[in-house]
Amino acid sequence: MPGISLIGLVILLFTVFLFIPIWIRFEKKRRRRKLKNYAEQKGVSLDSLEPNRSKISHRKKRQVFSRDAHRCVRCGSDQHLTIDHKIPRSAGGGNELENLQLLCLICNQQKGSSY
Repeated sequence: MPGISLIGLVILLFTVFLFIPIWIRFEKKRRRRKLKNYAEQKGVSLDSLEPNRSKISHRKKRQVFSRDAHRCVRCGSDQHLTIDHKIPRSAGGGNELENLQLLCLICNQQKGSSY
């Protein structure tokens, strides 16, 4: 019988489903340990290195669009609009309405992560 036998397939699947979750846990721990060592070298807290990437809620997005009248706050365009953080998340800015603005794609790219 050519190919893999049923018993071989079962063993293969069992191995995959057993070891992949173990490998994923190991990899997460390894990355965490590496990040912790880096934080200790730099003299900063581990929490400050882990990005806070909470998503902007749909409700808040609608509020920003409404507040900014569906136009870019820099050039007034109504095309290719994006929600931008005035103070970037990398610099400690959050998802508060006061920190969000509507920018067109071009203005957002020109602004970059400066504030």
